[in-house]
Amino acid sequence: MKIFIVGVSGCLGQNLTKLAISKDYEVFGISRSLYEYNSPNFSFYQCDAKNKTELAKALKLAKPDVVVNTSAKTNVDACEDEREDAIETNVGIVKNLAELCGSAIPLIQISTDYVFDGDSAPYTESSKPNPQGFYGETKHQAEEFLQKSNCIWSVLRTQILFGNGKNLKADFVSWLLKSLKNNSPVKIVTDQIGNPTLASQLAKGILAVIERKPYNEILHCSGREGINRYEFSLIAAEIFGLDKSLISPVTSSEFKQKAKRPANSTFKTNYSEKALGFEFLNPKETLLAYQKEIETESI
Repeated sequence: MKIFIVGVSGCLGQNLTKLAISKDYEVFGISRSLYEYNSPNFSFYQCDAKNKTELAKALKLAKPDVVVNTSAKTNVDACEDEREDAIETNVGIVKNLAELCGSAIPLIQISTDYVFDGDSAPYTESSKPNPQGFYGETKHQAEEFLQKSNCIWSVLRTQILFGNGKNLKADFVSWLLKSLKNNSPVKIVTDQIGNPTLASQLAKGILAVIERKPYNEILHCSGREGINRYEFSLIAAEIFGLDKSLISPVTSSEFKQKAKRPANSTFKTNYSEKALGFEFLNPKETLLAYQKEIETESI
């Protein structure tokens, strides 16, 4: 079986490639940035998925059995200022893929906790979205488009994603650990709560969708427990043997952030765990798994 990965050079794309190839899938990846993976089962085509003509050419070359869209404009503050690009990336690419896949090729879309307002946690897969920022609005639009399309689709919502990979932008955890290793004090919010998610675990969830085929529904694929950023940071410091005294608790009001964040976007995951056939990791387990990946694995 061949998996077509949009955004293959990103954190999730890299982790999905590694896991899929280890399970004898073929991977055809595309991204704007050049990406190499040393396997005869990996092919790469450099293009911008916002260009429908180029995207169609890539799909024609690949002839995939399933498409996974891991690409997104995820800088929530930038989305407030760069709205046209946010729409083109977070909605336009999904529309292009849906139209090109039609009813012939299943399309798996990655979404976010930011489709919720943060006032009514924990959120189930059927909870009513109410995005508070433009990033969440674009991701919600993509979800709605797929649900009304003639695609065979699956939406996996996730949150606080981090993981191992090559040439990646800093995520929350990598930034935190680098700061603490450099003995730099950090201020971490106590009033933002969510389910930290390891990219390799989300990749496992994507492969479970491909194998178990729970299509045409929304699933929550994340860590299994909510925790505030400050408490999560303390656990990370302890696991990695770093100085917890460098971490100061603050509230979100101390930061001038353009986009409104959901205060508590905790997911209920029991339905999705059953649908995908495995138990998600709690915050400590997530960090321990990440530590093991850093120490023993390379992508």
